[in-house]
Amino acid sequence: MKGNDNQGSARDTGSIRKRKKKSNAAPKNKDDQEIPYRLRELMWNTRKMKEEQMRKKSGCFDRQRLDRLLKKKNERKEKKLEKDIFTDHVKFGDVVKQPPSLTAKPRKGASKEKPGQKSLLLESLFNASPGIKPRASSMARQRLMLEERARVVKAYRDLKKLKQKSQTQTKYTASSMNKFD
Repeated sequence: MKGNDNQGSARDTGSIRKRKKKSNAAPKNKDDQEIPYRLRELMWNTRKMKEEQMRKKSGCFDRQRLDRLLKKKNERKEKKLEKDIFTDHVKFGDVVKQPPSLTAKPRKGASKEKPGQKSLLLESLFNASPGIKPRASSMARQRLMLEERARVVKAYRDLKKLKQKSQTQTKYTASSMNKFD
């Protein structure tokens, strides 16, 4: 009987082990389980998929992170090299005869033009092109132009005098009207 007891106990432990191994197996009694078999299987599959995605993403992120770190490291090396190249090593007692001349233009304020110096698109229509010279006018034409100019200037001055007289008269009459009020 002892042998039978030993065999029976071995069978019990073996069946327990088998049950533990088959934790995701289809249940014998569906009503006894807290989480249904299909739902548990879906949860297990989604968990596995998420873990795989995280592994893939972490590999991708690691590569991106390494790339960024290498890029920053290279930039630092370049800056250090530029600094070493462009610094002047001056020994004690060196004499400078003039300040250094700047050859590079500033980035922000590249060029500020003075007002009226900007080249306009329609300027070419108003100004004669440099290849064409104005034709020489005859002496008679020049004399006519001078006389016409003098006549226009005299007419303009006469108009200004008349306008000035009318303004002074209206001011005088307005001030005299104010005195009577």
